[in-house]
Amino acid sequence: MPIGYSTQQLVGKNYREVENRLYNQAFKNIHLKSQKDIYVNSIFKDGEVESVLINGTTVFSQQEMYPYDSEVVITYHEKREITISFTHGNL
Repeated sequence: MPIGYSTQQLVGKNYREVENRLYNQAFKNIHLKSQKDIYVNSIFKDGEVESVLINGTTVFSQQEMYPYDSEVVITYHEKREITISFTHGNL
């Protein structure tokens, strides 16, 4: 299957949009990998794709061909979760 998109057309987009685009190109073995690294004043947007890995490669052109069952890993940025422990003893 031709990928239909280049690396530059996918990186920086929202991960759901990228997932849908690749799914519509017949790629079904898609995995999402979240990086919880967004904090105050972060340069990244929530859901922004950092990289797309197809059969072990992150650089590809629109015309490149891959089997439909190729493993696709979409790595994206997500808000960092902060947990604050609270006990009654702190009152």
